[in-house]
Amino acid sequence: MEMAHCKRCKRLFARVLGPICDECNKAEEEIFHGVKEYLRDNPKSTVGEISEATGVSAKKIFGYLREGRLEVAEGAGLHCARCGIAIASGKLCEECFVIAQREISGIIAAAEPQPAAPEMPERQKAMMHTTRRRK
Repeated sequence: MEMAHCKRCKRLFARVLGPICDECNKAEEEIFHGVKEYLRDNPKSTVGEISEATGVSAKKIFGYLREGRLEVAEGAGLHCARCGIAIASGKLCEECFVIAQREISGIIAAAEPQPAAPEMPERQKAMMHTTRRRK
């Protein structure tokens, strides 16, 4: 187990997953649930409206959206990182996501080693190959 300083409160803690301690993680989750509750009651809100109503920074709300933890109405200020179209959550629109998956699959396939042709023994390389003897 690795020891680290919490990114938020700077206390020393035993890091398991993320850069923040359990106490700060619980506080972050409470903030997230507050934003989620507001969105449940006001589903067509923009990021600015959510930020103003909940007191949570727009930067943090955009972080939740990019992580895919929240969805907002399209046109709320979140755009695809590849083509720029308005999206509800994540980093890419569905079309760009499919294209990125294909590109990654192609890179992985190209990186896989190709099976080598079987090597002929030296004796067979020097021989003349003719049809098999007839009986």
